[in-house]
Amino acid sequence: MAQELGIGSPDAVRTWVRNTKVDAGARPGVTGVESAELRKLRAERRDCAARTRSSRRRATSPPRSTGHGAKLVSFIDAHADRCTDDRLRWGVEPGCRVLTDHGPPIFRSTL
Repeated sequence: MAQELGIGSPDAVRTWVRNTKVDAGARPGVTGVESAELRKLRAERRDCAARTRSSRRRATSPPRSTGHGAKLVSFIDAHADRCTDDRLRWGVEPGCRVLTDHGPPIFRSTL
């Protein structure tokens, strides 16, 4: 029958018949409308998760131009190459680590 209709594959005809029966309620399964809704909801969930990750990254990064974030960035920039009397170098990463211990996370990539 598939060849007579020029469809190409008997499996395609079987799939269409099965889906038609599911949509009509004569066979158990997920209807075409439900399947489309699930795809839409999954895409919305992915978008929402991506926006949440993005906003979390922005929330943990200190702002460069205003407020306390700018002061922290300035402090790290000013002391990044500082050495103590016993030749202990401060560096950016240790500064970020210490400041993170006392407040929101500060990452080297924000500097």
